[in-house]
Amino acid sequence: MSGILDENQFNAEFGQFQQEFPGFGELILLTKEGKIVFSTKSGFFTDEDAKTLINTWFTHQSAVVWGTDRFPILNWEELQFAARNVHGKGALVGTKTKSGLYAVVHIKPDGSIPPSLGAIHLNRWIWNRC
Repeated sequence: MSGILDENQFNAEFGQFQQEFPGFGELILLTKEGKIVFSTKSGFFTDEDAKTLINTWFTHQSAVVWGTDRFPILNWEELQFAARNVHGKGALVGTKTKSGLYAVVHIKPDGSIPPSLGAIHLNRWIWNRC
């Protein structure tokens, strides 16, 4: 995680964030080209899923497919992204970081935070961290 906090420190701080906002699951950091530069869990997103998500985000498509699940887009501004699965698979939220990376988090199906608000919380937490 060059240019970012130490990986252990980042994971510890993300764990604190998850405690403050229950329902936030795994996180990935992507380049604008969709390359995964960090993931809190190996295999959480495939390289192909990451490229598809970034492409969907920036071409303003109506939905993103992650694995076999479809997440209709609720918001896709350059700074923030939010999509929710209508079949109870949770939501995907994303935000741009100060360094120009893109953070994406899965909000678990039992999470109580609305996706658009989740993207704001993620942005506030991660903006100066990477």
